Amino acid sequence: MPRVSERQRLLRDSVDVMAVATLEEEDDDLLHSAQGRAAVTEDQLLFSELDEVSDMLQLVESSRYLVDRKRIDSCTQFNAEASYPTSRFRQRTRMDKSSFESVVNKIKDNPVFYNDSPCPQAPVWMQLAVALDRFGNYGSGAARRSCGVSAKALSTTIRIAW
Repeated sequence: MPRVSERQRLLRDSVDVMAVATLEEEDDDLLHSAQGRAAVTEDQLLFSELDEVSDMLQLVESSRYLVDRKRIDSCTQFNAEASYPTSRFRQRTRMDKSSFESVVNKIKDNPVFYNDSPCPQAPVWMQLAVALDRFGNYGSGAARRSCGVSAKALSTTIRIAW
């Protein structure tokens, strides 16, 4: 069963409330006209429930997110020292920060991470992060989607890691 977002739920509920409020206002108008009273004053129309719900619905539809979102750094900005939330860091690298730093320190001097070509390799920490992310995901584009690394760079990084 598909997951319904909080925004979708709010939109659906707002439309339901608008439908009920519209029917109630029509019933009130009919009731007042049957009793010979003025249906509704202009002040009441101005501040009706229907208008409030309509305004809320318009506000929710005008923005994609209900709460502000924190921008996720791209892979070139990714850093083990950065103020990444622990859960986000762990999701991306499949290990905690101290373990990641320990692995980077143990492998950083290995010559496989360096070359003499005019195009230098990515930093060791980035190669490790991409490899860990790739190993922890299923699908051919998983690491590229999450890190923004090109296919050629990804294949080179994965080849080095093996």
